[in-house]
Amino acid sequence: MRIAAARARIQAAGHRVVRASVRAQEAERLARKAAEQLARVERAMTAQAERRARIAEIGGRTGENRVMTTEARGRATEPLETGSRAK
Repeated sequence: MRIAAARARIQAAGHRVVRASVRAQEAERLARKAAEQLARVERAMTAQAERRARIAEIGGRTGENRVMTTEARGRATEPLETGSRAK
């Protein structure tokens, strides 16, 4: 009987170690997920600041609901040749 009780205690201790390991892995996963979300938010805020700066350069006001022209975005103004007309 003592052997069975000892085995049960050893097994219970092993389960506690496994549960602690699983909890640690879950905590690491959640921390990684939070860090990724924070990075996404920072990228979005940076992009928004860049958009506002570009709009300010062309004389727009922030909060004004308007679309920047192609020239203001600094992209090519010539239409791209596509389809059968492409050379």
